[in-house]
Amino acid sequence: MNYRGWVWIAVPAVLAVWAPLLWAGTETVIYSFAGGSSDGANPKRPVVMSSGGALYGTTVYGGGTGNGGMGYGTVFEMTESGGVWSETPILNFAGTDGGEPDGALVINGSSLYGTTSIGGTNSDGTAFQLKYSSGTWTETVLYDFAGGNDGANPYAGLVQTGGVLYGTTYNGGSSSDGTVFSLTPPPPSWSEAVIYTFTGPSDGANPHAPLLAASSTVFYGTTYNGGSTHSCATVGCGTVFELQNSSGTWSESVLYKFGCNGCTSNDGKNPHGAVVMDSSGALYGTTLAGGANGDGTLYKLTESGGTWSETILHSFGSITNDGKEPRASVIIAPSGVLYGTTTLGGANGCGTIYSYNPSTSAYVLLYSFGGSGSGDGCNPYADLLYSGGVLYGTTYSGGANGYGTVFTWQ
Repeated sequence: MNYRGWVWIAVPAVLAVWAPLLWAGTETVIYSFAGGSSDGANPKRPVVMSSGGALYGTTVYGGGTGNGGMGYGTVFEMTESGGVWSETPILNFAGTDGGEPDGALVINGSSLYGTTSIGGTNSDGTAFQLKYSSGTWTETVLYDFAGGNDGANPYAGLVQTGGVLYGTTYNGGSSSDGTVFSLTPPPPSWSEAVIYTFTGPSDGANPHAPLLAASSTVFYGTTYNGGSTHSCATVGCGTVFELQNSSGTWSESVLYKFGCNGCTSNDGKNPHGAVVMDSSGALYGTTLAGGANGDGTLYKLTESGGTWSETILHSFGSITNDGKEPRASVIIAPSGVLYGTTTLGGANGCGTIYSYNPSTSAYVLLYSFGGSGSGDGCNPYADLLYSGGVLYGTTYSGGANGYGTVFTWQ
């Protein structure tokens, strides 16, 4: 990583968490979305990078005049030449093929795979493939969700292992609490199978985030609702779960139920993002709400003797100009340092970039969005991408035109 302007210090854990530090670094907007029919608008999810260094992502709106004039969203490509990035929409959704893509893309060779949260034949979302050949991108709808037992509204992106795609739906399933599904490739055509149906509240409900594939037979994930219920949270405060395949049968285990402290939810509430795993097998994630200040948490789950326990690493809103409401999860850089974003908070109320070093328990506020009239972007919803010492990300709004940005930070 480029450590320009960084000073690493070892300090006591309490001081490290509570000290209102803002580390030196540079944020650069490499693209501002223009909105409308010729461009995308409002990216909610991270960009992914090809082996050649191109960036690919989605916007929830833009790319047309349908969907009440907002457009049904786009898939875009960004390439760099001489230090200048250029953006090209490679797919404008029309509604019938899906709309409002709310999940990150998966790259596999010359293909991109993703989901749309609405649209398709049944208006309950789709899974799609974009394949590049001879200078042309061709879209194929792999599956139209029907809104019944097969699930509805996949807000999360897909993961691929063993040639099979796996994902989650926020709604649908036999109990309308969401599903985990698989998509198996041809021949003769892609087929969908529900490998788990959430029944809520005890086993979780409404997964909003993608799965973490520990192997082809073990997945970890989060549900936004479900788990423990209270008089003030009758749908539950969310869960972290494990799915394991044994002899062809998938079974779910709830590793942690948020809101176990009752209505205060000091342990966190409503995980919106996925979990990530370090080399020791510990899981890290964020909750959108809860914590000591009600503004969300950064947490760690560790296992001992078959029991998982939670540690709150940071309650957002704890320091001056701290971030609030992290919708994204964290990423783990090669150094072991965690990086993430918050959608709100910061010096200007437009969200932040932060880091957390598990070795020193040091939480650092790196950047506050919303400066200079929000030309630098506002409201990052998405996880960050780390590549070559640079963090890449998106903001849902702000930028030169108010429709969001793609940015770098280093």
